[in-house]
Amino acid sequence: MSIHTRLTQLFKRNVAFEWAIEQLHTPAGYYLCQHTLVDQYPDLSPQEKTRLLSKINELAEQTSPFSAPVSRQDWRRLEQRLSRQT
Repeated sequence: MSIHTRLTQLFKRNVAFEWAIEQLHTPAGYYLCQHTLVDQYPDLSPQEKTRLLSKINELAEQTSPFSAPVSRQDWRRLEQRLSRQT
């Protein structure tokens, strides 16, 4: 199963993660993502966890603290970029 497929499944099942993504512009955003998605899914391999956290961090870095919160559409764009890389 590709990381994109697994990420899509996790995203659909996890409302808390959706909220965490929307909060990436806050200091706690990365922490929220890590603890609402990565840590609660032990079936992700260490490589998948590292890659997912890297992509979350990438999105957080692209988001200015003075910009609008990261939207679901922003996350879908990141998900699409990730799927093209696999």
